[in-house]
Amino acid sequence: MGHGVHGLGAVAVLAVSVASAENVRVPHPEDFVNVLAGTVGGQRDGMHHSSGNVLPLVARPWGFNHWAPQSADPNTRTSWWFDANSDTFYGLRCTHQPSPWIGDYAWFLLVLETGFKANKRMAFTSYRAEGALRPFLLDLHLGPFGHQMKMTPTNHGAMVSVLFPSSGERRICAQVPSGAPADKDEKSAASLKTTSGSCRQSAGGIDLISKRFVDGAPSSGLDFFVRLEVRGQARIEEIALSDCFEHDFGYEPMNMPGKERIALNSMEECHRRCKQTANCAHFTWWSDGGCHLQDERAKKKKQPGLTSGPPNCKETVPRHCCFVAEQQELEIHIGTSFISAAQALRAVDAEVKGKTFDDLVSEGRDAWRKLLRKVEVLDAGPATAATFRRLEVFYTSLYRALLFPRRLDEETPTGIRHWSPYSGQVMAGIGVSDNGFWDTFRTVYPLLSIAYPKQLSNFVAGWLNSFEAGGWLPKWASPGYRDSMVPWRC
Repeated sequence: MGHGVHGLGAVAVLAVSVASAENVRVPHPEDFVNVLAGTVGGQRDGMHHSSGNVLPLVARPWGFNHWAPQSADPNTRTSWWFDANSDTFYGLRCTHQPSPWIGDYAWFLLVLETGFKANKRMAFTSYRAEGALRPFLLDLHLGPFGHQMKMTPTNHGAMVSVLFPSSGERRICAQVPSGAPADKDEKSAASLKTTSGSCRQSAGGIDLISKRFVDGAPSSGLDFFVRLEVRGQARIEEIALSDCFEHDFGYEPMNMPGKERIALNSMEECHRRCKQTANCAHFTWWSDGGCHLQDERAKKKKQPGLTSGPPNCKETVPRHCCFVAEQQELEIHIGTSFISAAQALRAVDAEVKGKTFDDLVSEGRDAWRKLLRKVEVLDAGPATAATFRRLEVFYTSLYRALLFPRRLDEETPTGIRHWSPYSGQVMAGIGVSDNGFWDTFRTVYPLLSIAYPKQLSNFVAGWLNSFEAGGWLPKWASPGYRDSMVPWRC
């Protein structure tokens, strides 16, 4: 929603003509969706550049979660974390970001440790490769060593398949968001004597919780529960990260006397180098692997993309939990919930377990095909490049219109329930979020009323539940009340 997400193009083409024998019919409209449309941009040198302010979202229609590759270093801490023109891959992100202007209120990152010398948590890929990104499937071939990562989503989870090279690293980690001590999430968590996120080994899998204190959530915060299990042999590692690292700051002069830059695999290794070096007062780590040490005379300076800190830090609870595979192929089953860890496990059992990767790909493809064909183009014109381009524009617009609003409800043992961002309580019935009425009231909702009336009735029920819990209908919901892009400004 917001910038770049509209259903107007879909509404405009509802008047379709009767097909003629020589003209194009569209039995598989999902094949015309260009997931990368509007995703060129990102953030460079502190500036935002965008051709649409949208992400290449792989999801089920109106899905509980969205998934997208992250091309920006997580240490840059930006909402513009993907650029279709980039060739870097920092992980697969489970995201709840409807717009970069609103931000991501619940996310985690699946990071492949590739063994690349400059940064072991980075890889290279082509997002424009054929079949790399589709509404129901992510399939990336990653350099420099030949990893392959595939993912297909369900409504409340996903299945991830990783093919490792025959030698080298075989580790994939679930990373919980963390910030500097001065960040809102960290300060709020500290005031409540809790942590902003953690992960732990449990019953042969990984339980992850991300506690966020974002706008649109109660003052007590928002809990996002994730359960990860594997099919295949793998051991689990828990990695505690230090809580005193600062992002986007460095020190000058860059190097203390007698200590030059060396390349290390991670900021943790750079921190360890500082801790073991006499008179080191600060370290600065660059995303290309460069580790610099400074003494007490160095001056702190803001510089995007750097991570710095002192030699001694208090260790926190684990924020990285990794599967270390014993064979080349590893399959990860994921379930998520805003209600509880037990509910995230139920999502794994109900939506993922007992199915093959191809089963879930077919389910996702069928879900998109069924809904995209609700608006059927009977006569697209002759089989020319111009016709196929028009079909791409149309079905890409329709795909975008079917991503939001987001359904936040879950199937529980006591029926459909949802965690309400308005009350902070688990409530009965449908939950809906991630919608800015400032433009959708005249684009997406007219389309829903014509082509998807059943789904519209569910959304209306969800908005009424929001009203009952909070006392007002939201202007912009993400996940709860957001004072942004209000309708009467248009």
